[in-house]
Amino acid sequence: MEEPSELFVLGVARLLRYTYGGLLLTFLAVVVAPCETKIAVDALGPVLSPLAALGLGAAIYVVSRHVIGELALFRLTHSIHRWWDSKRQRATTSAVQFVQNLGVDNWEARSAYTAVRKQHLEPVEPRPLDVVHSELHMLYITSIETFIAAVLLGFQQRLFACVAMFVVFLVFLASAVAADIVQSQNECLVFKTRKIGIVEFLTAQGYLQSPGIGRQLLDCEERERNDGVFQRAKSMCQPYYNAESSVPGHDMMHVERVIKLASIISEGADVDQRLVRLAALLHDVGHRRTEGVELRDHATTSGKIAVEILENIPELGHAEVRDIVKAIRRHSDLNSASDSLLTRIVRDADRLDGMGAIGIMRTCMHRHRLPLYDAQRPFEVDGTSESKISTLVHALVRSVEWQSMLTVPKAMELGRTRCEFLVGFLGQLAKEIGCSEEDLATLSSTVGNALRQRNRVSVGR
Repeated sequence: MEEPSELFVLGVARLLRYTYGGLLLTFLAVVVAPCETKIAVDALGPVLSPLAALGLGAAIYVVSRHVIGELALFRLTHSIHRWWDSKRQRATTSAVQFVQNLGVDNWEARSAYTAVRKQHLEPVEPRPLDVVHSELHMLYITSIETFIAAVLLGFQQRLFACVAMFVVFLVFLASAVAADIVQSQNECLVFKTRKIGIVEFLTAQGYLQSPGIGRQLLDCEERERNDGVFQRAKSMCQPYYNAESSVPGHDMMHVERVIKLASIISEGADVDQRLVRLAALLHDVGHRRTEGVELRDHATTSGKIAVEILENIPELGHAEVRDIVKAIRRHSDLNSASDSLLTRIVRDADRLDGMGAIGIMRTCMHRHRLPLYDAQRPFEVDGTSESKISTLVHALVRSVEWQSMLTVPKAMELGRTRCEFLVGFLGQLAKEIGCSEEDLATLSSTVGNALRQRNRVSVGR
């Protein structure tokens, strides 16, 4: 039970944040339009004037926090925070991004984050967090109102006052954004210590539809942190992925997604999970360009570099290094009955990351020099081998084909959703570019051919 003094302090804090906007607006009104403000105060009288300011302050606070904050300020700070994390090449420190990484849809991430903050944390924690968020919004209110005042002073041609007020606006806006990011970082640290509980909470609330995958991602991250061999291999291969000669779409972010996908689809399989993570980590380490030209056989080059890295890790035996390197060298080949289970897992995980929404984005990054489509025959392709791909549409058709080439049961299950998304995207594209009936028939035939069974090898579990 809270002490009376604590209740008093909280009551004063609540009164202050609900009235602050009105009091500040009154002060700025005196600066911008003193005569008009005096007339309004005299008309309202000594009783209604302060009440009007308090009521206006409450309205400003509600609009700022629940309308402007949700529609604009949250998006601004979240975008800046993500950019800052990517610039520093580190794991996310944003509480909202952390929730998204667990598998919550982007459009639900904000409400899921709020639910975690207000309902899942211990009873003593949400209130201090709520007070901090209120203080942040007071900074935002100050920046908004000083910006409006600066604009009005500009209309009055009071240039010195306008510039001074605009500087105040910039200072408060920068302070608000910086404080918001720091607060999000602190919340993210708390969330990361309770990942499993948060996954279960979000599943119970309906934000996560596939709790098994969310839990597997957490388990994968936990294994990575506790695996000293993996961490040493990762530190040695990062310079290759971060080099200027690396190929767009085959960077460290792609590798991290492939590692997680490989861990998910190999769950329960008769394979060493440590070897799965290492093979996925190193599978594209040699995928780079020489004098602007992409290497043709990047898998072989990746295998050679992997040998150099793995031979510096004494905990790995010769047979383990051999199996990892073999999987890396064959991960870009067509399916073969002689492929090991490790090879099939890495290959399927790599193919999955080339399908769905992320596959479309990676195709546009990797093949940005290609035309979008052939205007004369947009969906007619001569083949989907690397040498036959001449447009982005052809590359996407090849991604559709990968669904029929997946061999690991869990990969086939995950690939089905991604393949359906790709086919729907191609259908929508056909409508938007005004395809003829003949082109639509070609698209249907092309997708059908791509989805036919090809090089399918069953994998024992």
